[in-house]
Amino acid sequence: MEETLRAKYKGLWVKVTKDVFIRLLVIDDAQKIFECLRTDCKFIGNFDLEEYFGNTSHWKIIVFCDEYQSLPFLLSYNSEKKIISRYGTYIFDMKRLKERIPSKDDYEFLSSKKVTIIGCGAGGSKDAEYLVKSGVGKIVLIDDDILQTENILRHSCQLDDLSIEKIYAVEDKLRKINPYIDVSTSRKNLDVIDSNTNKLIHDSDLIIVATAANEALFNEYAFSHGIPAIYSKVYPMGFGGEIIRVIPGVTPCFDCSHHFKEFIIQETMPEAEFPEYGTISYDSLSDGTPVPIPALAVDSDFISLIGVKMALDVLIEKDPKSLVNSSHIRLWGNKKEWIFNQPYQCISIENDSVKSIKNCIICHGNSVIEKELDKTSDQIDNEYNKILSQIKSTAHEEKNGNN
Repeated sequence: MEETLRAKYKGLWVKVTKDVFIRLLVIDDAQKIFECLRTDCKFIGNFDLEEYFGNTSHWKIIVFCDEYQSLPFLLSYNSEKKIISRYGTYIFDMKRLKERIPSKDDYEFLSSKKVTIIGCGAGGSKDAEYLVKSGVGKIVLIDDDILQTENILRHSCQLDDLSIEKIYAVEDKLRKINPYIDVSTSRKNLDVIDSNTNKLIHDSDLIIVATAANEALFNEYAFSHGIPAIYSKVYPMGFGGEIIRVIPGVTPCFDCSHHFKEFIIQETMPEAEFPEYGTISYDSLSDGTPVPIPALAVDSDFISLIGVKMALDVLIEKDPKSLVNSSHIRLWGNKKEWIFNQPYQCISIENDSVKSIKNCIICHGNSVIEKELDKTSDQIDNEYNKILSQIKSTAHEEKNGNN
Protein backbone atom coordinates (compact mmCIF):
# COMPACT_ATOMS: atom_id res chain seq x y z
CA MET A 1 0.00 0.00 0.00
CA GLU A 2 2.84 2.39 0.79
CA GLU A 3 4.18 2.12 -2.76
CA THR A 4 0.75 3.08 -4.12
CA LEU A 5 0.44 6.06 -1.84
CA ARG A 6 4.00 7.13 -2.41
CA ALA A 7 3.43 7.27 -6.15
CA LYS A 8 -0.03 8.84 -6.36
CA TYR A 9 -1.58 10.20 -3.23
CA LYS A 10 0.63 12.88 -1.69
CA GLY A 11 -1.30 15.73 -0.18
CA LEU A 12 -4.05 16.08 2.39
CA TRP A 13 -4.54 13.10 4.73
CA VAL A 14 -6.63 12.46 7.80
CA LYS A 15 -6.22 9.69 10.34
CA VAL A 16 -9.25 8.88 12.48
CA THR A 17 -10.29 6.46 15.17
CA LYS A 18 -14.01 5.97 14.67
CA ASP A 19 -15.45 9.44 15.40
CA VAL A 20 -12.24 11.12 16.64
CA PHE A 21 -9.76 12.91 14.38
CA ILE A 22 -6.21 11.97 15.30
CA ARG A 23 -4.10 13.71 12.71
CA LEU A 24 -4.58 16.05 9.77
CA LEU A 25 -1.68 16.30 7.34
CA VAL A 26 -0.87 18.72 4.59
CA ILE A 27 2.45 17.31 3.47
CA ASP A 28 3.96 16.73 0.04
CA ASP A 29 6.72 14.42 1.25
CA ALA A 30 5.54 10.80 1.18
CA GLN A 31 7.91 9.63 3.89
CA LYS A 32 6.70 12.29 6.30
CA ILE A 33 3.11 11.27 5.56
CA PHE A 34 3.85 7.71 6.67
CA GLU A 35 5.75 8.83 9.74
CA CYS A 36 2.84 11.03 10.85
CA LEU A 37 0.21 8.41 10.07
CA ARG A 38 2.04 5.97 12.32
CA THR A 39 1.87 8.35 15.29
CA ASP A 40 -1.17 8.81 17.50
CA CYS A 41 -1.03 12.56 18.16
CA LYS A 42 -4.36 14.00 19.24
CA PHE A 43 -6.07 16.45 16.93
CA ILE A 44 -5.46 19.80 18.66
CA GLY A 45 -8.02 22.57 18.95
CA ASN A 46 -10.87 23.60 16.69
CA PHE A 47 -9.45 23.39 13.20
CA ASP A 48 -11.25 25.48 10.56
CA LEU A 49 -10.70 24.11 7.05
CA GLU A 50 -12.05 27.21 5.35
CA GLU A 51 -9.80 29.48 7.39
CA TYR A 52 -6.80 27.24 6.73
CA PHE A 53 -7.31 26.92 2.97
CA GLY A 54 -8.66 30.38 2.26
CA ASN A 55 -10.77 30.64 -0.91
CA THR A 56 -10.43 26.99 -1.93
CA SER A 57 -13.94 25.57 -2.10
CA HIS A 58 -13.46 21.93 -3.03
CA TRP A 59 -11.11 19.40 -1.40
CA LYS A 60 -10.60 15.67 -1.63
CA ILE A 61 -9.39 13.98 1.54
CA ILE A 62 -8.23 10.39 1.99
CA VAL A 63 -9.20 9.03 5.40
CA PHE A 64 -7.71 6.14 7.34
CA CYS A 65 -9.59 4.39 10.12
CA ASP A 66 -7.81 2.31 12.76
CA GLU A 67 -10.62 -0.23 12.63
CA TYR A 68 -9.92 -1.01 8.96
CA GLN A 69 -6.36 0.07 8.37
CA SER A 70 -6.08 -1.45 4.89
CA LEU A 71 -9.30 0.19 3.64
CA PRO A 72 -8.92 3.96 3.34
CA PHE A 73 -11.81 5.89 1.83
CA LEU A 74 -12.17 9.21 0.05
CA LEU A 75 -14.08 12.28 1.25
CA SER A 76 -15.05 15.08 -1.10
CA TYR A 77 -15.88 18.41 0.58
CA ASN A 78 -17.52 21.40 -1.15
CA SER A 79 -17.49 24.41 1.17
CA GLU A 80 -19.82 26.49 -1.02
CA LYS A 81 -22.59 23.88 -0.96
CA LYS A 82 -21.63 22.61 2.51
CA ILE A 83 -21.67 19.04 1.18
CA ILE A 84 -19.41 16.17 2.24
CA SER A 85 -19.56 13.04 0.07
CA ARG A 86 -17.97 9.75 1.01
CA TYR A 87 -16.77 7.36 -1.65
CA GLY A 88 -16.00 3.68 -1.29
CA THR A 89 -12.70 2.02 -0.55
CA TYR A 90 -9.97 4.01 -2.21
CA ILE A 91 -7.36 1.28 -2.24
CA PHE A 92 -8.49 -2.34 -2.31
CA ASP A 93 -6.87 -5.74 -2.28
CA MET A 94 -8.04 -7.70 -5.34
CA LYS A 95 -6.50 -10.85 -3.87
CA ARG A 96 -9.42 -10.91 -1.45
CA LEU A 97 -12.11 -10.66 -4.13
CA LYS A 98 -12.89 -14.38 -4.13
CA GLU A 99 -12.37 -15.07 -0.43
CA ARG A 100 -16.03 -15.83 0.22
CA ILE A 101 -16.71 -17.90 -2.88
CA PRO A 102 -17.83 -21.28 -1.42
CA SER A 103 -15.46 -23.33 -3.58
CA LYS A 104 -12.25 -21.74 -4.77
CA ASP A 105 -11.71 -24.70 -7.10
CA ASP A 106 -14.99 -23.95 -8.87
CA TYR A 107 -14.17 -20.25 -8.93
CA GLU A 108 -10.81 -20.80 -10.60
CA PHE A 109 -12.41 -23.27 -12.98
CA LEU A 110 -15.17 -20.81 -13.90
CA SER A 111 -12.70 -18.01 -14.55
CA SER A 112 -11.78 -19.72 -17.83
CA LYS A 113 -15.41 -20.20 -18.92
CA LYS A 114 -16.96 -18.09 -21.67
CA VAL A 115 -20.67 -17.23 -21.68
CA THR A 116 -22.48 -15.38 -24.47
CA ILE A 117 -25.56 -13.41 -23.41
CA ILE A 118 -27.96 -12.43 -26.19
CA GLY A 119 -30.15 -9.59 -24.98
CA CYS A 120 -28.99 -7.13 -22.29
CA GLY A 121 -32.33 -6.03 -20.93
CA ALA A 122 -33.57 -6.70 -17.41
CA GLY A 123 -32.96 -10.45 -17.61
CA GLY A 124 -29.70 -10.43 -19.57
CA SER A 125 -28.12 -7.70 -17.43
CA LYS A 126 -28.93 -9.59 -14.22
CA ASP A 127 -27.69 -12.85 -15.75
CA ALA A 128 -24.38 -11.18 -16.58
CA GLU A 129 -24.05 -9.66 -13.11
CA TYR A 130 -24.73 -12.92 -11.25
CA LEU A 131 -22.44 -14.93 -13.52
CA VAL A 132 -19.53 -12.57 -12.93
CA LYS A 133 -20.20 -12.60 -9.18
CA SER A 134 -20.11 -16.40 -9.38
CA GLY A 135 -16.65 -16.33 -10.96
CA VAL A 136 -17.25 -16.60 -14.71
CA GLY A 137 -14.29 -14.91 -16.37
CA LYS A 138 -15.37 -14.29 -19.97
CA ILE A 139 -18.61 -12.65 -21.08
CA VAL A 140 -19.91 -11.75 -24.56
CA LEU A 141 -22.76 -9.21 -24.64
CA ILE A 142 -24.99 -8.87 -27.73
CA ASP A 143 -27.78 -6.29 -27.99
CA ASP A 144 -28.68 -3.31 -30.18
CA ASP A 145 -30.80 -1.32 -27.75
CA ILE A 146 -30.14 1.83 -25.68
CA LEU A 147 -30.88 2.09 -21.97
CA GLN A 148 -34.00 4.21 -21.44
CA THR A 149 -35.76 5.58 -18.38
CA GLU A 150 -38.44 2.87 -18.29
CA ASN A 151 -35.71 0.19 -18.14
CA ILE A 152 -34.10 1.37 -14.92
CA LEU A 153 -36.40 -0.11 -12.28
CA ARG A 154 -35.77 -3.64 -13.60
CA HIS A 155 -32.31 -3.32 -15.10
CA SER A 156 -28.96 -3.99 -13.49
CA CYS A 157 -27.72 -0.53 -14.54
CA GLN A 158 -28.74 2.88 -13.18
CA LEU A 159 -29.86 6.39 -14.12
CA ASP A 160 -26.33 7.58 -14.84
CA ASP A 161 -26.23 4.98 -17.65
CA LEU A 162 -29.25 6.41 -19.51
CA SER A 163 -28.91 6.88 -23.29
CA ILE A 164 -25.90 4.54 -23.31
CA GLU A 165 -26.05 1.35 -25.36
CA LYS A 166 -27.04 -1.48 -23.04
CA ILE A 167 -24.02 -3.59 -23.91
CA TYR A 168 -21.64 -0.80 -22.83
CA ALA A 169 -23.62 0.05 -19.69
CA VAL A 170 -23.58 -3.61 -18.64
CA GLU A 171 -19.90 -3.93 -19.54
CA ASP A 172 -19.10 -1.00 -17.24
CA LYS A 173 -21.19 -2.60 -14.48
CA LEU A 174 -19.31 -5.88 -14.80
CA ARG A 175 -15.90 -4.18 -14.69
CA LYS A 176 -16.90 -2.45 -11.46
CA ILE A 177 -17.55 -5.90 -10.00
CA ASN A 178 -14.37 -7.45 -11.35
CA PRO A 179 -11.87 -5.20 -13.19
CA TYR A 180 -10.18 -8.25 -14.68
CA ILE A 181 -13.28 -9.63 -16.38
CA ASP A 182 -12.88 -10.35 -20.10
CA VAL A 183 -15.86 -8.66 -21.81
CA SER A 184 -16.59 -8.58 -25.54
CA THR A 185 -19.51 -6.62 -27.01
CA SER A 186 -21.47 -6.60 -30.24
CA ARG A 187 -24.13 -3.99 -30.89
CA LYS A 188 -26.53 -5.67 -33.29
CA ASN A 189 -29.92 -7.30 -33.56
CA LEU A 190 -29.23 -10.81 -34.80
CA ASP A 191 -31.43 -11.94 -37.68
CA VAL A 192 -28.62 -14.16 -38.94
CA ILE A 193 -25.38 -15.40 -37.41
CA ASP A 194 -22.85 -13.62 -39.64
CA SER A 195 -19.16 -14.47 -39.85
CA ASN A 196 -18.15 -11.81 -37.30
CA THR A 197 -20.71 -13.03 -34.78
CA ASN A 198 -19.71 -16.63 -35.38
CA LYS A 199 -16.06 -15.74 -34.76
CA LEU A 200 -17.06 -14.01 -31.52
CA ILE A 201 -19.26 -16.75 -30.03
CA HIS A 202 -18.33 -20.10 -31.62
CA ASP A 203 -16.11 -21.12 -28.69
CA SER A 204 -18.64 -20.21 -25.98
CA ASP A 205 -19.14 -22.71 -23.18
CA LEU A 206 -22.75 -21.55 -22.84
CA ILE A 207 -25.19 -19.26 -24.62
CA ILE A 208 -27.95 -17.49 -22.68
CA VAL A 209 -30.85 -16.30 -24.82
CA ALA A 210 -32.44 -13.54 -22.75
CA THR A 211 -34.69 -12.28 -25.52
CA ALA A 212 -37.82 -13.80 -27.02
CA ALA A 213 -36.79 -12.76 -30.52
CA ASN A 214 -35.25 -15.21 -33.00
CA GLU A 215 -35.12 -18.16 -30.59
CA ALA A 216 -35.22 -20.54 -33.58
CA LEU A 217 -32.04 -18.94 -34.99
CA PHE A 218 -30.09 -19.34 -31.75
CA ASN A 219 -31.48 -22.85 -31.25
CA GLU A 220 -30.16 -23.95 -34.64
CA TYR A 221 -26.77 -22.31 -34.11
CA ALA A 222 -26.11 -23.46 -30.54
CA PHE A 223 -27.34 -27.03 -31.06
CA SER A 224 -25.42 -27.56 -34.30
CA HIS A 225 -22.24 -26.24 -32.66
CA GLY A 226 -22.68 -28.44 -29.58
CA ILE A 227 -23.02 -25.42 -27.26
CA PRO A 228 -25.37 -25.69 -24.24
CA ALA A 229 -27.95 -22.92 -24.07
CA ILE A 230 -30.38 -21.38 -21.58
CA TYR A 231 -33.64 -19.83 -22.84
CA SER A 232 -35.49 -17.71 -20.29
CA LYS A 233 -38.53 -15.47 -20.34
CA VAL A 234 -40.72 -13.54 -17.92
CA TYR A 235 -44.52 -13.75 -18.17
CA PRO A 236 -46.73 -10.62 -18.41
CA MET A 237 -46.91 -8.47 -15.29
CA GLY A 238 -44.20 -10.68 -13.79
CA PHE A 239 -46.67 -13.33 -12.56
CA GLY A 240 -44.01 -15.95 -13.36
CA GLY A 241 -41.59 -17.15 -15.99
CA GLU A 242 -39.81 -20.13 -17.46
CA ILE A 243 -36.33 -21.43 -18.14
CA ILE A 244 -35.47 -24.10 -20.71
CA ARG A 245 -31.97 -25.57 -20.68
CA VAL A 246 -30.71 -27.31 -23.81
CA ILE A 247 -27.60 -29.51 -23.77
CA PRO A 248 -26.69 -31.11 -27.12
CA GLY A 249 -26.29 -34.86 -26.64
CA VAL A 250 -28.33 -34.76 -23.43
CA THR A 251 -31.62 -32.96 -24.19
CA PRO A 252 -33.72 -32.30 -27.28
CA CYS A 253 -33.32 -28.92 -28.96
CA PHE A 254 -35.25 -25.85 -27.82
CA ASP A 255 -38.06 -26.23 -30.36
CA CYS A 256 -38.75 -29.81 -29.28
CA SER A 257 -38.43 -28.98 -25.58
CA HIS A 258 -40.80 -26.03 -25.93
CA HIS A 259 -43.29 -28.12 -27.93
CA PHE A 260 -43.44 -30.90 -25.32
CA LYS A 261 -43.60 -28.39 -22.47
CA GLU A 262 -46.73 -26.87 -24.01
CA PHE A 263 -48.18 -30.32 -24.76
CA ILE A 264 -47.60 -31.61 -21.21
CA ILE A 265 -49.22 -28.54 -19.64
CA GLN A 266 -52.23 -28.87 -21.92
CA GLU A 267 -52.56 -32.60 -21.19
CA THR A 268 -52.15 -32.40 -17.43
CA MET A 269 -54.01 -29.13 -16.84
CA PRO A 270 -56.49 -28.69 -19.73
CA GLU A 271 -58.56 -26.14 -17.79
CA ALA A 272 -55.63 -23.81 -17.09
CA GLU A 273 -55.77 -20.61 -19.13
CA PHE A 274 -52.70 -18.50 -19.62
CA PRO A 275 -53.53 -14.96 -18.40
CA GLU A 276 -53.32 -12.50 -21.27
CA TYR A 277 -53.45 -9.17 -19.43
CA GLY A 278 -54.64 -7.55 -22.64
CA THR A 279 -52.10 -9.32 -24.83
CA ILE A 280 -52.40 -12.36 -27.07
CA SER A 281 -48.90 -13.65 -26.44
CA TYR A 282 -46.65 -12.62 -23.63
CA ASP A 283 -45.01 -9.83 -25.62
CA SER A 284 -47.37 -8.53 -28.31
CA LEU A 285 -50.69 -6.76 -28.77
CA SER A 286 -53.59 -8.22 -30.75
CA ASP A 287 -52.28 -6.52 -33.90
CA GLY A 288 -48.83 -8.02 -33.39
CA THR A 289 -47.19 -4.85 -32.10
CA PRO A 290 -44.40 -5.74 -29.66
CA VAL A 291 -44.81 -4.23 -26.19
CA PRO A 292 -42.63 -4.14 -23.07
CA ILE A 293 -43.74 -6.57 -20.38
CA PRO A 294 -44.53 -4.72 -17.15
CA ALA A 295 -43.00 -6.49 -14.17
CA LEU A 296 -41.31 -5.63 -10.92
CA ALA A 297 -37.60 -6.37 -10.69
CA VAL A 298 -38.26 -8.52 -7.64
CA ASP A 299 -40.51 -10.71 -9.83
CA SER A 300 -38.30 -10.94 -12.92
CA ASP A 301 -35.17 -11.50 -10.84
CA PHE A 302 -36.44 -14.90 -9.73
CA ILE A 303 -36.18 -16.05 -13.34
CA SER A 304 -32.62 -14.75 -13.69
CA LEU A 305 -31.54 -16.40 -10.45
CA ILE A 306 -32.95 -19.79 -11.42
CA GLY A 307 -31.52 -19.49 -14.92
CA VAL A 308 -28.04 -18.63 -13.64
CA LYS A 309 -28.10 -21.57 -11.22
CA MET A 310 -29.00 -23.87 -14.13
CA ALA A 311 -26.22 -22.25 -16.18
CA LEU A 312 -23.66 -22.80 -13.41
CA ASP A 313 -24.60 -26.48 -13.27
CA VAL A 314 -23.48 -26.78 -16.90
CA LEU A 315 -20.33 -24.67 -16.48
CA ILE A 316 -19.08 -26.41 -13.34
CA GLU A 317 -19.70 -29.98 -14.51
CA LYS A 318 -16.68 -31.37 -16.34
CA ASP A 319 -19.00 -33.64 -18.35
CA PRO A 320 -22.44 -32.16 -19.15
CA LYS A 321 -23.78 -35.68 -19.70
CA SER A 322 -23.72 -36.09 -15.93
CA LEU A 323 -26.75 -33.75 -15.92
CA VAL A 324 -28.87 -36.27 -17.81
CA ASN A 325 -31.15 -36.79 -14.81
CA SER A 326 -31.42 -33.11 -13.84
CA SER A 327 -34.49 -31.08 -14.65
CA HIS A 328 -33.97 -28.96 -17.77
CA ILE A 329 -37.32 -27.15 -17.87
CA ARG A 330 -38.48 -25.12 -14.91
CA LEU A 331 -41.51 -22.86 -14.60
CA TRP A 332 -41.70 -20.38 -11.74
CA GLY A 333 -44.83 -18.69 -10.45
CA ASN A 334 -44.82 -15.53 -8.34
CA LYS A 335 -48.60 -15.68 -8.00
CA LYS A 336 -51.34 -18.30 -7.71
CA GLU A 337 -52.24 -18.14 -11.37
CA TRP A 338 -52.42 -20.31 -14.49
CA ILE A 339 -50.78 -23.67 -13.60
CA PHE A 340 -49.41 -22.45 -10.27
CA ASN A 341 -51.56 -23.42 -7.29
CA GLN A 342 -49.60 -21.30 -4.83
CA PRO A 343 -47.23 -18.31 -4.89
CA TYR A 344 -43.50 -18.93 -5.30
CA GLN A 345 -44.01 -22.36 -6.83
CA CYS A 346 -41.41 -24.00 -9.05
CA ILE A 347 -42.64 -26.69 -11.44
CA SER A 348 -40.15 -29.01 -13.13
CA ILE A 349 -41.04 -30.89 -16.32
CA GLU A 350 -39.96 -34.52 -16.13
CA ASN A 351 -37.21 -35.40 -18.61
CA ASP A 352 -38.93 -38.61 -19.70
CA SER A 353 -41.82 -36.53 -21.00
CA VAL A 354 -39.65 -34.40 -23.27
CA LYS A 355 -38.37 -36.00 -26.47
CA SER A 356 -37.02 -35.07 -29.86
CA ILE A 357 -39.67 -34.85 -32.54
CA LYS A 358 -38.80 -37.56 -35.05
CA ASN A 359 -38.60 -35.21 -38.05
CA CYS A 360 -36.79 -32.36 -36.23
CA ILE A 361 -33.92 -31.24 -38.44
CA ILE A 362 -32.19 -29.50 -35.50
CA CYS A 363 -32.09 -32.65 -33.36
CA HIS A 364 -31.55 -35.23 -36.10
CA GLY A 365 -29.79 -33.17 -38.75
CA ASN A 366 -29.29 -34.44 -42.30
CA SER A 367 -30.85 -37.81 -41.58
CA VAL A 368 -34.29 -36.15 -41.63
CA ILE A 369 -33.65 -34.63 -45.06
CA GLU A 370 -32.24 -37.91 -46.39
CA LYS A 371 -35.31 -39.76 -45.18
CA GLU A 372 -37.72 -37.18 -46.60
CA LEU A 373 -36.00 -37.22 -50.00
CA ASP A 374 -35.22 -40.94 -49.86
CA LYS A 375 -31.66 -40.24 -50.93
CA THR A 376 -28.21 -40.59 -49.42
CA SER A 377 -26.15 -37.63 -48.32
CA ASP A 378 -23.82 -38.03 -51.31
CA GLN A 379 -26.75 -38.09 -53.73
CA ILE A 380 -28.17 -34.92 -52.21
CA ASP A 381 -24.78 -33.18 -52.41
CA ASN A 382 -24.36 -34.20 -56.07
CA GLU A 383 -27.81 -32.91 -57.00
CA TYR A 384 -27.17 -29.67 -55.10
CA ASN A 385 -23.88 -29.10 -56.90
CA LYS A 386 -25.49 -29.91 -60.25
CA ILE A 387 -28.32 -27.41 -59.70
CA LEU A 388 -25.90 -24.76 -58.45
CA SER A 389 -23.71 -25.27 -61.53
CA GLN A 390 -26.73 -24.85 -63.81
CA ILE A 391 -27.75 -21.62 -62.06
CA LYS A 392 -24.24 -20.19 -62.41
CA SER A 393 -24.08 -21.20 -66.07
CA THR A 394 -27.46 -19.60 -66.84
CA ALA A 395 -26.47 -16.41 -65.04
CA HIS A 396 -23.21 -16.29 -67.02
CA GLU A 397 -25.03 -16.73 -70.32
CA GLU A 398 -27.55 -14.01 -69.47
CA LYS A 399 -24.74 -11.65 -68.52
CA ASN A 400 -22.94 -12.24 -71.83
CA GLY A 401 -26.22 -11.84 -73.73
CA ASN A 402 -26.87 -8.46 -72.11
CA ASN A 403 -23.40 -7.32 -73.06
